[in-house]
Amino acid sequence: MRRTRVRPRAPCTGRPRVPCWDVDASQAMNDSLISERKLVSVLLVDDMPEVLHDLRQLLELTGVIAIAGEARNGTQAVQLAVELVPDAVVMDLEMPGTDGFEATRRIKAHAPTVRVIILSVHAGREEQERAREAGADAFVLKGASYEVLMNAILQMGTTAGLASAGKEGENE
Repeated sequence: MRRTRVRPRAPCTGRPRVPCWDVDASQAMNDSLISERKLVSVLLVDDMPEVLHDLRQLLELTGVIAIAGEARNGTQAVQLAVELVPDAVVMDLEMPGTDGFEATRRIKAHAPTVRVIILSVHAGREEQERAREAGADAFVLKGASYEVLMNAILQMGTTAGLASAGKEGENE
């Protein structure tokens, strides 16, 4: 079984808290995942263009994900999610205007089949509980391994509660 290796690199210039990833493009995701799945459509939501750019590049490299669209705030996220009905939305929490919690609530109210995966630097219990209450299907820390985000996106089946993943000790 081949695994994708991820090496964190220095933060994006000018934005020290923006996580970026380097992916060894010569390695693909687990072959069985790729061969058994159709392309998964994903809507990316983050107010930082650098994060959207990095996520798009990484996810497109997999060959199993099609980027359905990008939104820079919660209001755009809801509009695009209802219009496009992607398989999943990768949602930041902290955005101007409508935040990720409220956008998740609205998406789940209007398009309940869309999985919402929170991708955030905030990983406290309070944020995870609020995400769960809003209807999020998974919570992934920015800076967690690339495989953690991929697994959250590719697990398109029903989930029993909010899945939480990230670096050990950071979810407390």
